[in-house]
Amino acid sequence: MIRWYAVYTQPHAETKALEYILRQGYSAYLPRYRAQISHARRRQTVLRPLFPRYLFAGIDRAAMPWRPILSTFGVTDIVRAGDEPVPVPAEIVTAIREREEAGAFDRLDPRRSLRLGQLVRVTAGALQDMVGRLVEWLCCSNCLDGPCGPSSVRKRSKPAEGSARAGSASISSGGAYVTRSAVAWEA
Repeated sequence: MIRWYAVYTQPHAETKALEYILRQGYSAYLPRYRAQISHARRRQTVLRPLFPRYLFAGIDRAAMPWRPILSTFGVTDIVRAGDEPVPVPAEIVTAIREREEAGAFDRLDPRRSLRLGQLVRVTAGALQDMVGRLVEWLCCSNCLDGPCGPSSVRKRSKPAEGSARAGSASISSGGAYVTRSAVAWEA
């Protein structure tokens, strides 16, 4: 029966360690998220490790020894208690895989991941943990539809009649953080 173990890698060597662990016949999984980077005036989407310097190795301890992983190129150690590696529950690895496949960890441009009318949650400030609906982008004095990118949050509270303005905070929806937009609060 294959059990999963957390493998600690050398800095920025997760992909290299993954490749060499797979070459040795072990199962391995490196959770990643998509992020956008700018380089030389170009934006591109790249894959980054979800847990820097860590990956999971699937080992059937009855059929394969675990110690050869310690001498694998790119590997520093296996997470252990004393001399024995500590298994990671399979449910955790499965849950991480499912969330990764659904894109839950992706850190992409909020303008592409948020839509007007979408429910968002305030993540900081006086109204932390409140849920509201994104009603408009307010990114600069020249534009209201969001092409410039959000930079601070403005919220609308929803009293019985009319609307009043409230302070600022950060809002989140599926890992995307927005710092300037208008939110109408759900009653």
